[in-house]
Amino acid sequence: MQFSLVLVEPDTKIVKGLHMVVTVSPNFRSRLVKLIQKQAAEPFDTLAAHYRAIGRLSTGN
Repeated sequence: MQFSLVLVEPDTKIVKGLHMVVTVSPNFRSRLVKLIQKQAAEPFDTLAAHYRAIGRLSTGN
């Protein structure tokens, strides 16, 4: 699996890195596809879900 990778500074929106072709192992590809499919199946809840997830990470719940 090959894809382009763009690293962007979130505060300034400035591109910090650009790799035109990144190649990953079959194991990484498989795990990435599963995570993307899982995320795509979840409802989109803007920032509220993000802050809930961060809260769970910081409290360990």
